[in-house]
Amino acid sequence: MRALLLLFIFSSCAPDMEKVNQISAENASLTERGEDVEIQYSEEGKLRAKISAPLVATHNAEEPYMEFTKGLKLNFFDDELNVTSKLAANYGIYFTKKEEMMVRDDVVIVNAKGEMLNTEELTWRRKDEKLYSGKFVRITTPEEIIYGTGFEAKQDFSDYTIKNISGIVHLEKGKVN
Repeated sequence: MRALLLLFIFSSCAPDMEKVNQISAENASLTERGEDVEIQYSEEGKLRAKISAPLVATHNAEEPYMEFTKGLKLNFFDDELNVTSKLAANYGIYFTKKEEMMVRDDVVIVNAKGEMLNTEELTWRRKDEKLYSGKFVRITTPEEIIYGTGFEAKQDFSDYTIKNISGIVHLEKGKVN
């Protein structure tokens, strides 16, 4: 009888392995979390980009990624450390192995000439230093506003192409609509 009681006690205290495995799997990918984070990317010892974000979560999944759930600011630099363009978005995700970042929700890029791009989603490919979007875009320059769908540019936003232009509004000198 005593052996039966001990067996009952030990079996009732044993953890439910399915629940343990489920909880472990849910939390396994989140490995780091940081607040007020700055990440710098360099090539050949030269700073090329700097990300600032209020919150970053690093996930160690099959495809590791960093998630910027409270937005981010991304500055691109030339060889003399001058900021060549600035990008801001309300959400971002950077895939570490692919060296590719997707940003969305109120994406804005401004280049050194003061030209501005607005879109809802954009991809930055770090390897080839390019920006891409298949979504609606608006580019505002001192002379005009260009609307279209699909976009490709250098990461400094100095040279760009809108794939399907849907409209151009010419601005009077000194007036912005």
